[in-house]
Amino acid sequence: MNNYFGLGLDADLCLDFHNAREEKPEKFNSRLHNKGVYVKVSLRKMLGRRMCKDLHKEIKLEVDGKHIELPPIEGIIILNIMSWGSGANAWGPEKDEKFTKPNHWDGMLEVVGCKGWCTSGRFRVG
Repeated sequence: MNNYFGLGLDADLCLDFHNAREEKPEKFNSRLHNKGVYVKVSLRKMLGRRMCKDLHKEIKLEVDGKHIELPPIEGIIILNIMSWGSGANAWGPEKDEKFTKPNHWDGMLEVVGCKGWCTSGRFRVG
């Protein structure tokens, strides 16, 4: 796998973007417009009903045979590349020697939790 997938808010946002693009494909002809649509959809989600607010209660995460207790999160992204969602980087510069930046050749998957739309948006914007 050289990619990522999301559960919860990230997947919800991507589905809304996909549906908008399917409805009017002629409008999606530039990266700037696409990012604008993501911002618009994200703002609607932030102000509207929080469908994923109890995601951490609905799923169980197991890593290397160990159950991981999840904090209150609204989304999970599982990936093995440095970024997702048009270049969003959740790691920033390497500071801690305990963890290293992810790469696609180490045979590991990274699991990132998002606390809400603001967290996901901050990753996407930089």
